Amino acid sequence: MAGEARGARLPRRPAPRPKGAGHDRLPRDDVPALAIRALDRIVGDDSEWRELWDESTEGAPAVAALQQLRTTIDSALDKR
Repeated sequence: MAGEARGARLPRRPAPRPKGAGHDRLPRDDVPALAIRALDRIVGDDSEWRELWDESTEGAPAVAALQQLRTTIDSALDKR
């Protein structure tokens, strides 16, 4: 019996998924609100991103694009 166990193959099992590795842990309803919070932080007065863009000639269009994105997400939330 011991000799049989050495040559026997074990059935393959799927690799375990790491906890928290997937997007399935984040409720879909929270994603738009989190996006708005992130955009607010990006264009906020204490944002390094904002500071760098304000120093360039393309700062105003970049901020305007993010504000338009925020408005779009916000209006989609209002329609729920």
